[in-house]
Amino acid sequence: MVNAFDREIILGVNRLVNQSKHLDEFINFLSYSDLVKGGVLMALVWWVWFQCKDAAAGCAPAQRVLLATLTGCLLGMAVTRTITHVAPYRDRPLHVAELHLKTVRGEIPADSNDTNSFPSDHATLFWALATGFFFISRRLGWAVAAYVLLFISFPRLYLGVHFPSDLLVGGLIGVVAVWITNRPWLHEHVFARVLVWGERYPSPFYMGLFLFTYQVGAMFNDVRVLLHAVFGTH
Repeated sequence: MVNAFDREIILGVNRLVNQSKHLDEFINFLSYSDLVKGGVLMALVWWVWFQCKDAAAGCAPAQRVLLATLTGCLLGMAVTRTITHVAPYRDRPLHVAELHLKTVRGEIPADSNDTNSFPSDHATLFWALATGFFFISRRLGWAVAAYVLLFISFPRLYLGVHFPSDLLVGGLIGVVAVWITNRPWLHEHVFARVLVWGERYPSPFYMGLFLFTYQVGAMFNDVRVLLHAVFGTH
């Protein structure tokens, strides 16, 4: 049984499907492009890392914020993936017969059968990143938030892969996770020390940071495949 909130929004958005072949193709591309999703935002992380040593007055140094935010992404994803395995199973909107949703090109997205629809791991990861940029600059934060809304969250709704509540709860988990990891105590006692170590040993530090941002940009897919192989879980 689909609640009224999810039903009205998902049906409203679904009316757009198959109205324009070019729009359908563009939305489908956005939803499955690692470049559009993680690639662009990880490039922005690296740009800020080297261009912005300190945030605006009254804020923590930008590099600490970035480390805290990346850590928050990992925390948020761990929470979301745990919930998908322990919460009652929820079908993807496309598989809910009572909705009679139209599909792009008449095809079912390849990832619509993999796991519980609730909550959205896409929303968790990318709203976590958007939240982190707010700690550096409100203007930058709003720009990233708009990008995440239009180019990452909306396509998942458009394709019927997630309900609105999946995206809202997933996003909230990401926001809270990054808020927690950006507490001043952690900045002072954890991330400041990591930066000191990084200045002393730049080669292993940047190698590790590159690999970590690579996995964040890929939504930890390689890690999840490894966990599935070892423990039988995603």
